[in-house]
Amino acid sequence: MIVSLSDQQFSEHVAIIAEVASQAVEESDAIERNPEVLASLHELSDCPQLKEHFPEETHPQEYLLAIADGLTTYLKEPLEDDPELVQSLGFIAWALQEQRSPEEVQRMLILA
Repeated sequence: MIVSLSDQQFSEHVAIIAEVASQAVEESDAIERNPEVLASLHELSDCPQLKEHFPEETHPQEYLLAIADGLTTYLKEPLEDDPELVQSLGFIAWALQEQRSPEEVQRMLILA
């Protein structure tokens, strides 16, 4: 179901993701303490604005849902030994902040 978010709602979800990504680098219980990050990933995955930031061929909806699914395990246990999920969460925050273009995001995906 496609859900259009206001710019403020979109920014709030991105801020939550950025904050948790930042915390998760040093704090293994960041997901457990901030379960709203999963809701933010799900909300953004259904948002048409998402396509403004990711190249179409990257399937951004599926990408965000896959990250949310991967993080679900860490609602009940520490996030340890999974730097790819933390990196992906940080990448999502970076891609959605500051109106990055799909071309910028594509270049970073190639480098990653």
